[in-house]
Amino acid sequence: MTTRPTPIKLPKPSAAVSALFPKSECAYFDNTASGTLIKPRYVLWLDLMGAEHAMATSLQRASNYIAKVHDAILRGTARAGIEVVPITDGAFLLSTSLLALQSAARAAMIRLACSFIHEASPDHRFLVRGGLAAGETILGRDLSAGFADPVDAKLHTRQTPLGVPIGTAYHAERKAPPFGFYVDPSARAPRMPLQPWPCDAHGYWPWWNGKDPDDVDRGRHLGKAIAEHYAAIGSSPTLGYDPKKMVRHTKRAVKYFPK
Repeated sequence: MTTRPTPIKLPKPSAAVSALFPKSECAYFDNTASGTLIKPRYVLWLDLMGAEHAMATSLQRASNYIAKVHDAILRGTARAGIEVVPITDGAFLLSTSLLALQSAARAAMIRLACSFIHEASPDHRFLVRGGLAAGETILGRDLSAGFADPVDAKLHTRQTPLGVPIGTAYHAERKAPPFGFYVDPSARAPRMPLQPWPCDAHGYWPWWNGKDPDDVDRGRHLGKAIAEHYAAIGSSPTLGYDPKKMVRHTKRAVKYFPK
């Protein structure tokens, strides 16, 4: 039989300390309903590659890149069942539906690929990539009921989804190829009722439809354009692309896109 440890009790603050730190000024949150808000979800993180350097080099140019990323995400997620949490140079997308999230991600990537293909100058092109994870989450907006002012809190907490998959998806993005997605093991074999997120032998999710010849062509031409882009920019100081990272990202792109 397991014995529970005796709870540690701290001494109450003295009257003098309480005068300095009034109990009435404590931060407030009613946590009673939080357990019922937990749901298993897929979490997708999509962001702009090299955002920090882009902002340091030209904030005007970086704002153009970042705004286009958010435009693609907004138009790609204009459907029910997807929670979008924008954060500076990217966004988290959360959903209980694998198909809805795949469709939204694909729509966003097609728009961003169109922007990449039709930009004539390598200096004005930008790259994106994403990470995928799955697990228990709480939507930020659902926390608002526990605040003293639920109406104001709903606007604020919408940007604060909770759960391990949030950080996992963010870190998974670093393993993704340019214009691709890396699928964390948590999404490859998630707990029920979530379905396994498909991926190739490298852990990458090809967002184009492999059964549609036209869509496979889309992936092939995008891969070729990315290879040409890397060849054109070399070690351009303007773009600030680390040569070692460029080699690594080029190899990932070769593995990822159809030949």
